[in-house]
Amino acid sequence: MKKLTIFMFSVVLFGSCAKEGCTDPQAANYNTEATKDDGTCQYSILGVWYANSRTINGNETINDFSYFIITFNPTGTFLIEMEDNVDGYTDIEGVWSIDANTTSLVTMQNTYQNDYDNTGWFINDNWTIFECSEITADAGNFVMTNSNWANTSGVNTYTISVSR
Repeated sequence: MKKLTIFMFSVVLFGSCAKEGCTDPQAANYNTEATKDDGTCQYSILGVWYANSRTINGNETINDFSYFIITFNPTGTFLIEMEDNVDGYTDIEGVWSIDANTTSLVTMQNTYQNDYDNTGWFINDNWTIFECSEITADAGNFVMTNSNWANTSGVNTYTISVSR
């Protein structure tokens, strides 16, 4: 009976020691040795993101587009590719950075734009700061909101919800 008790104690003690860490293979800090997720997974903004919602002042406008894609490159550049159902194709290139103090402020500065209207690429130096929600683990989603986006009609609230 004494051997059985020691054996049972050993199984309970050592069998229940799960190594905690990030268990999501899509996360930047994925730990292959972790057997129990501890909620510390971190996700990268890098890569291709597809807009599934785009609102301006509360009005959904994603249906104005055949597609709306944002690519964040590791070099600190981005490319927005979109096809407006009325005006056609537009590409916007620029640079992006993340505020190291908050990790939720993404600054995007447009540098060039091409509307594919035979004028080619032209300088577009609009400065845009988006407040981003966290990138969630479930489907690689995040939301970019800018409450100080100005255009010819005044200051707007501009939100893009994207997923991989």
